[in-house]
Amino acid sequence: MRRKYCRAVINKLDTTRNESDNIEDIWEQQKNAYTKAAEEVLGYKKRVNKPWISNDTWRLIDERRTAKVRVESTRSERIKNRMREEYREKDREVKRSVREDKRMWMSEKAAKAQNAAENGRQKELYSIVKRLTGQSTSTRQTAAVKSVNGELLKSKEARMARWKEHFQEVLNREAPEEPPEEVGEEGQELDISVEAPDVAETRAALKTLRNGGAPSWADEISAEMLKADTERTSLELKWIFDLIWDQETVPTQWTKGLICKIPKRGNLQDCGNWRGVTLLPLASKVLSKILINRIQGGVDTLLRKEQAGFRRVTSKPCAPYGAERAEHVSTFTIQ
Repeated sequence: MRRKYCRAVINKLDTTRNESDNIEDIWEQQKNAYTKAAEEVLGYKKRVNKPWISNDTWRLIDERRTAKVRVESTRSERIKNRMREEYREKDREVKRSVREDKRMWMSEKAAKAQNAAENGRQKELYSIVKRLTGQSTSTRQTAAVKSVNGELLKSKEARMARWKEHFQEVLNREAPEEPPEEVGEEGQELDISVEAPDVAETRAALKTLRNGGAPSWADEISAEMLKADTERTSLELKWIFDLIWDQETVPTQWTKGLICKIPKRGNLQDCGNWRGVTLLPLASKVLSKILINRIQGGVDTLLRKEQAGFRRVTSKPCAPYGAERAEHVSTFTIQ
C-alpha cells in the first residue's frame, strides 16, 4: 500500500508540474498531488459503530431479519405463531453471539493495552482505555458559552464572536510600556546559516514530524503522507524553500491556522477553561524546524558549560544515561 501511494504521488507530481515560478501555484500543485493520491489509494476512514461484531454474527442478524419478514408477510395466524417462535429463537442466538463477540473483543483490547503499557506506548494505551470505558475519544464540546459579563450565549453567531474575542485577547499582547533595558556587553553575532535549506536539512526535519497527529485544515496533509517517501518529499520541499528564499514570501496558506479548543477543568461555559491549539500546515512546520535547529546550533556554541539547562543534549552511544549532562553540570550537596 505504501509503495502504491508513493507511485501515485510521484505520477501526479510529474504530470502536473509546470515551469511557473509562482509560489502559490507550486504549493497548490504539491498539495493536490499528496491529497488526491491519498484519496485514490488510501481512501477515507470508515466509522464502525460496533467493531466487535463478527461475520458469523452478521450472518445470524441477516437470518433474523429474514425471519421477521416472513412473520410480517404471513396471513395465517397458526403459521404466524410458529414463525414468531422461530424469530424469537433467532433473536436469542443473535444476542448470545453479540455478547460473546464483545467479550472476545474486549479481552483482545485489554491484552493490547497491557502490551502498550509495558512498552511505554502511552498514546495507544490512552486510546484503548477511553474506548473500553465507553468514553468518546473526541473533545468534549459545549453548546453555550458565557460572555465577558457572564451572560449565556446560545446563538452560533454570538458564540463564534465570543471565541474570536477570547483568543484575540489571549494571543495578542501589547508591547510593554517600559521594556527592560539591556544590561552588559553588546551581544555577540551568532554563526547561523542564512542560506536556503538543502536536501539533508529538509530530510532530517521531515523525520522529526510525529505520526498520528491531526492534518491541517488548510492542506489536509498528515505527517505519514509526507514521510512515506522522504527522498521525493525533501526534493519537492527544497524546491519551494528555494523560491521562498528568492522571493522572500511564503504561501498564503502557511500564514493561517485553525484554533481547536481543548477543555480543561472547571465550568466549560467559561472560555478561560479552554486551551487553544493551532493546527498549521505541516510543510510550514518543516521549515520552522529547520530554522530552529540552525538557531539552536548557533546558540549552543556560545553557552557556557554552567548553562547546561539551556543546552540541547545529544546522546552518545557509549555514554551511560546522564553522562553527557554530567560533563556540564556541577553537583551541589545540601547539608
